[in-house]
Amino acid sequence: MKKVLFASSFSALLVICLLFSSCSKEQLTLNKLAGDWQYTTIKLLGISVDPATLGYTSANLHFDLCKANVQRCGGVQTLNGTANNFQYELSEDAKTVSVYNATGGTDTYTIISVDKSNLVYTMVISGVTYEFTLKKI
Repeated sequence: MKKVLFASSFSALLVICLLFSSCSKEQLTLNKLAGDWQYTTIKLLGISVDPATLGYTSANLHFDLCKANVQRCGGVQTLNGTANNFQYELSEDAKTVSVYNATGGTDTYTIISVDKSNLVYTMVISGVTYEFTLKKI
């Protein structure tokens, strides 16, 4: 009887730990995303290009600080001084971001890596994968 009780208690504890670690990973990623980012490189077909080469003398992203239980959070993309508001939503596994722009379009980005000072994500446009690297400013 004690073994059964111990096994059920251990199983319940394990489930609770898994639930909290899943939630905390999403919140940790949201916390890392919050703030201002500057595009440093765009990679296409294995070639890295400075955004200025493509005509973007200033290219930045801003993510509002967000809580994991909020459905959508705010953000702003600024390209050459023109600001475009968007809303974003992070997946529970903290690997993809759905971005909803003001015109009703939705894009999905895959997070390759994010820490307190660097963000790398990819997106597919017309079947071609682009990789974007940003630094926190």
